[in-house]
Amino acid sequence: MSKYDELLKAAQQGKAERLDSQTPSRLVGKNKDPNYTKGTFYLPKELYMKFKVTVMQSGQEMSALVEELIEDWLKQQEN
Repeated sequence: MSKYDELLKAAQQGKAERLDSQTPSRLVGKNKDPNYTKGTFYLPKELYMKFKVTVMQSGQEMSALVEELIEDWLKQQEN
């Protein structure tokens, strides 16, 4: 089962735009979720590709891992 199966099914049923307790916010997409903003940065191509492949192999989402890494880094800065 693909992680996109629920999103595709919701879109076909016209429910992808719902943002309530009945529908997880991940069905809406982070680009439409008001709690998220897009960030842009530059990385060397080789580093980016290695990161992308490794994240895909782990089954995680790139943005979720970047979010976790930034949160960990910010906690370290507080100490």
